[in-house]
Amino acid sequence: MSYSFSEDDAKSVMKRIRAALPSCAHYNAWYADLYTRHGLRPAQPPYRVGDDRISYRRLDPPPGDASAGGSPVPMAPGPLQEPGRTTTFVRTGGVITRYPAAVPQAVVKDLTNRFRRAASG
Repeated sequence: MSYSFSEDDAKSVMKRIRAALPSCAHYNAWYADLYTRHGLRPAQPPYRVGDDRISYRRLDPPPGDASAGGSPVPMAPGPLQEPGRTTTFVRTGGVITRYPAAVPQAVVKDLTNRFRRAASG
């Protein structure tokens, strides 16, 4: 998924994502009627493209560690697992694209080059 901004705004968005990551180490979320705990851990970007990039790995609760039907889940962070799902944001000029780790680097490079050509006119 790609988002288009002015270059200054895109830089600002990347700066806000980078600043927010430490505060997302643990968070609580609702999915339908399930209440669960999750977290994010900064990761090394798998792609060496674009003008800026940020990656994180999603941390999930152990199987069965969810609450249904309004039963409370303790707010204290519990043991979270790292299932290996990585998300990377790549900024190329004013375009920010979000990639799951499964996207081959050749595809990311090609798309980055297309954004550069489009921006240069």
